[in-house]
Amino acid sequence: MRSCRLAIVIALASILLVPAPKPALAQSQGVIVTVNDFPITRFDIEQRIRLLQILGNNVSSSQDTRRKALRAMVDEVIQIDEAKRFKANPTEREVDQQIDRMAKDLKTDYKGLEGKLNKQGIAMTALRQYVTAQISFNRILVGKYK
Repeated sequence: MRSCRLAIVIALASILLVPAPKPALAQSQGVIVTVNDFPITRFDIEQRIRLLQILGNNVSSSQDTRRKALRAMVDEVIQIDEAKRFKANPTEREVDQQIDRMAKDLKTDYKGLEGKLNKQGIAMTALRQYVTAQISFNRILVGKYK
C-alpha cells in the first residue's frame, strides 16, 4: 500500500511540474519550475551540471544535459519530501559524514572540497541537497524492501 502510494506520488509530481505563479518574477529570478513549493532556477541547474562534472560524471552543457539535470533535481525534491513524510530524512551529521567520505574519494577533506566547489562557482548547499536526496532515496528503498 505504502509503496504504491509512493510510486503514485512520484509519478504525479514528475508529470505535474507547476510553473512559477508569476511569469515576470519567475523570469527575473530564472525559475524554471516549482516542485512542492520548491523553486528550481537556471542557476540551480548550472550548479548541478558543474557539480556532476566535479564528481566525475561526463556531462556537457548541452540542452539534453540541462534536461537531465532538471529532471534529477525534480526527482531529488520529491525524494527529500517523501523521506520527510516517512521520517526517513538524514540528519545534518549524516550528510556531513557522507560529504567527508566523498571528499576522501576525491583525495581531499571537507574544507578542500568546499574550496574546490567555490572555485567552480558551486555553493555547498548544492552538494548538500544532492547528498541529502541520495541518502533519503536509499532509506526509502530500504524501508520499502526490508
